Amino acid sequence: MARTDGAGRFWEGRFKSSLVDSADYCLICHLYIELNPVRAAMSQSPADYRWSSHHFNALGQKDDLNTPH
Repeated sequence: MARTDGAGRFWEGRFKSSLVDSADYCLICHLYIELNPVRAAMSQSPADYRWSSHHFNALGQKDDLNTPH
């Protein structure tokens, strides 16, 4: 395996980061993430998807993996 110094497939392409600089944009990001299983036809509702944080964020159910903010 060759050393790439931060260049190459892993560092290029579709992966990027974006600043979440407002509460409104943070909510939009949460909604986008929690609706991904619905868009991918993996569930009918975000609440139906076992691995979603929707149960914690929208329904107030206890979840040891999430921290209230």
